[in-house]
Amino acid sequence: MACLLAITAHPDDESASFGGTLALYARRGAGVEVVCATRGEAGRHRGQARTSEELAQTRVREFQDACRLLGVTWNQIWEYPDRGLERISLPDLGVRLCRVIRERRPEVVLSMGLEGGLSGHPDHAAISHFAAFAFHAAGRRNLYPECGPPHQARKLYFATAPAPSPAHPEICLSPVHAEIDVSETFDLKVAAFQCHRTQSPLFARLRRALDHLGRREYFHLAACAAAPPPGLERDLLSGL
Repeated sequence: MACLLAITAHPDDESASFGGTLALYARRGAGVEVVCATRGEAGRHRGQARTSEELAQTRVREFQDACRLLGVTWNQIWEYPDRGLERISLPDLGVRLCRVIRERRPEVVLSMGLEGGLSGHPDHAAISHFAAFAFHAAGRRNLYPECGPPHQARKLYFATAPAPSPAHPEICLSPVHAEIDVSETFDLKVAAFQCHRTQSPLFARLRRALDHLGRREYFHLAACAAAPPPGLERDLLSGL
């Protein structure tokens, strides 16, 4: 069974960035897995939480609810500092992700984009650098033997779009190499994001962003272990 591993920065990234795609491949029988680096304790929208720790605990529960709805078969949420991922060293988070890739052995790795995704968030940019480092390091026999036997995932994709969102027109997005029709899982994507109830002030903004993109999710092929498929991909597992 093929496996896709999404590497994200915050609870709700899994739903907002590629929830439709995760749910679609889960329906098709693929293993769909998520690692989230932070508990989102620095979020501006806090629901009923009185402290950052209360917010973190609530957002962990929301993340688990969203993952169940999307059909995620395995997940972890770590405790790196929200709004502080750029200060974490490669030998820490990068090597930890290398270990996860070697243990989980995905065919495809997804992350947010080196520019920080549609919003340009610094944590999104940072986690994508770590994901790219881990993608390459996990396949090399001469690196990090303590992380287990090497595993070379076949493709690394970053979420992107054909054009910047109206809310963030200054973001320089990566080119689109894959377009996934998520019409059949679009409602699941929306419902999964709405599991993140502390973030309810963002629901209207998400809906505007989805109207901008339509029922499609777009990806940039950042690395490929073999010759990349020709033309615009419609299936992230094509060529595998």
